[in-house]
Amino acid sequence: MNVCSVCGREIAEDSEFCIYHRHALDNLRATFDDWKRALEINWKEYLNRVHELDETGIWVRETAEHLMSQGSSSELQ
Repeated sequence: MNVCSVCGREIAEDSEFCIYHRHALDNLRATFDDWKRALEINWKEYLNRVHELDETGIWVRETAEHLMSQGSSSELQ
């Protein structure tokens, strides 16, 4: 059984993440363009800002933290 890179749960199909963290990654990707246009920031800056927001949910926060720890500088990573 393959496990989520973030939490150790079973991974979702075609993903390195469980269903929760995969959904969080999808949400991060879906909203990045809006943030990029509004604030002229890159993916790494976006992850950091989202991670620091009090309103950010735990799954998104953990996913952003994981991506930052992996050195994710591109949205496609």
